[in-house]
Amino acid sequence: MLSETLTNRLFSGLSTAPEEKRQWLQRAFQQLNKDLSLSGLPFIIPDHDDPALRLEALARWLQDVSPAQLKQLLYCIDLPESLNPTSSHELAHLCVRRALLKVWTRYHSRLVSDTPSDMF
Repeated sequence: MLSETLTNRLFSGLSTAPEEKRQWLQRAFQQLNKDLSLSGLPFIIPDHDDPALRLEALARWLQDVSPAQLKQLLYCIDLPESLNPTSSHELAHLCVRRALLKVWTRYHSRLVSDTPSDMF
């Protein structure tokens, strides 16, 4: 149930089949791991089929991140430094949502760039 709630929150406003949602979330967590690596922080989100467990692991880790590390992480993820989440769970959700938007945008911009210009 938690996984379904999480998935619905992340995909609000997008009509996507359940299997597609799972694939998009997988890509989002891969992107987030890449961003974590670029930030220089020593954490990799564990690979698990249940996105809620992955989100929980991220939230637990974020509780112990120093303010300087958080600033670097937000920069790499491309979230505003002025972000003021009420909990580490909310911050984890925002991080995953941002990663999802990155991969979604990258995928759709490639579709548009591969479309012949005479179609518009």
